[in-house]
Amino acid sequence: MEVYDDVNNPRHYTEYYPLQPIDVIENTQMSYNLGQIFKYLVRAPYKNNELEDLKKAKYYVKLLKSEEIKNFLNFPFSKKYIYEFFEKALDKNALSPFIFFNAFDESFANKDDQSFVKLLKEQIESRIEYLS
Repeated sequence: MEVYDDVNNPRHYTEYYPLQPIDVIENTQMSYNLGQIFKYLVRAPYKNNELEDLKKAKYYVKLLKSEEIKNFLNFPFSKKYIYEFFEKALDKNALSPFIFFNAFDESFANKDDQSFVKLLKEQIESRIEYLS
């Protein structure tokens, strides 16, 4: 029987991702707001309430500042860690986690912070509407 540690290695991460979200957040130097969005989106389908986690992510999207997005998109290791995290995700059918990846993937090449926010917001709202 596998033992989970709900503080250090919670099941809603370790069962679905070989990498911990906190490691991705730290290694990409995500801002607090981006880190919260990432965390809520990747755990949404697996923790208690997907709709609630999506609403929390949406709240943090409203708080994002252009500079923190630009710093993230321009950080040399962002692409490596984001792609690695999602390539290794064990559940490719969960939609909420891939909202972050899709927005990142669309915005990374042009370093387009406005596109990143717009895509996050649209996809989160669409998923919330679907689940409501």
